[in-house]
Formats: sequence, structure tokens, C-alpha cells
Amino acid sequence: MYFVQKYFYFKKYCKNTCFNQYCTNLQNFYGGDLSNWKNSLTEDNAVNIGYGENGLVPIWEILPDEYSSLATEMEEQFVLYSQSIDNNINDKYLFDTEYQSEYNYWVRSNEYKITDSGRFKQPYDVVYLKDAVGRFQDTLLKDGKTKLKIYLEQNLKEKNDGYQCFFIYYGLGENDGWMGLEYEYHPGDAYRNYERVSFTIPIEVNIANLTNNYFVIRYGAHGSGEDTWYTSNLNLKIVIE
Repeated sequence: MYFVQKYFYFKKYCKNTCFNQYCTNLQNFYGGDLSNWKNSLTEDNAVNIGYGENGLVPIWEILPDEYSSLATEMEEQFVLYSQSIDNNINDKYLFDTEYQSEYNYWVRSNEYKITDSGRFKQPYDVVYLKDAVGRFQDTLLKDGKTKLKIYLEQNLKEKNDGYQCFFIYYGLGENDGWMGLEYEYHPGDAYRNYERVSFTIPIEVNIANLTNNYFVIRYGAHGSGEDTWYTSNLNLKIVIE
């Protein structure tokens, strides 16, 4: 079902945004006809497909490099689409009824390059509540919880001396409310080797604002001249209060 939904979403996206040339070019790129493939699917030959090798992958990850802007937009739109489904799921079946004193959530291993060209021009991370703390917003609120304290841990290095900025947004839009943290890594000097950095000051997030059941971590930089830095191996420590 998930695979079929993604194919349908891709087809609908191409049609509705007048990007029919993408469909044609992709067919040529992969040496096949998408319509023939779709028509070959039947109830008799359908099998369960999982993730991993020879399994499902997000369609934006298999787009050719020349469609990188389309891939980014498709990923953002799919996040919003899948979140609208998540919001209708009742989390009464979650069995972890006891709250932990602290939640550790691994976000990513890969490296992000951050420049001072603006926070909305940088790579970002989306963190879903149900993945990070095992609960949706409505359950947290019903249990009397009001805020998350989010501590960032990551490998960090600088190309240029400057300030590193971290922002947590309540959605993907530029106008979605946010909380932020500014950090000066090695004052007066660039540190060009990776170092594990754990922030002792959290970014506090109001749970009432997490109506999308996810939050977005964005990054920025500022200072004199260029202020490029790099982040990888991001882990979150989350305290629920």
C-alpha cells in the first residue's frame, strides 16, 4: 500500500505541477515504461515489501542529480502529506506507559555543511514526536506535560571562525514559530578537526505548539566574513516536563 501510495503521489505531483517532462525523462533514464510497470501489478503477484536492500526507498532518493531541486520539494511535500495521516492515528496502542527521565534519539550520521547564506538555505532535520519519545502531542498534553528540553550532541568542526546557530521550528514553513540557540565554538579561532560537542543549555519547546507532531531543526552561521562549519552524528537528549 505504501509503495502504491508513493507512486500515485509522484504521478499526481507531476501532473498537477505541469512537470510531465520529469515523468518522461525518468522513464528514459531508467530504461522502462512506468505505465507498463504499473499495469503489471496484480493481486496475484503482489507481495509484502519492506525497507532495506531490494526494498522500498523514498522516490526522491532515486531521482537523477539534475532533479535535485524537485527531489527536495517532493521530500518536503511528502513530510506534510505523511504528517496529515499521522495526525489521524490513535496512539492508544503504545505500550510504553512509563515516562523515561531522558530520551536519547539518534537523528543522523551524515555531514551537513552550514554557511552564513541564511537558515532556510541550509540542510535541516525533521524529528517526529512518536519516533523520539514514543508519543503524540495529544497524549503528552493529556498527561500534563508542557515542554520538551532538547539537548544537542554532535560532531562539529569549523572552516571559518564564527558563530554556529541552531533553531527549532514547529513546522517546515519560514513563518512557523521557533526557538533558538547560538554557540561560539572556538572563540577567535577556527577549529578544523571534528570534536564531539554536547550542549549543556537546552532549547526549550512548548508542547502545545507541536500540533504537527514533529519539529524541525535548522542551522545557521554568522560573524565576520565567511562562517562555514560542519555538523555530523547528531543525537538528541530530550527531557519531558
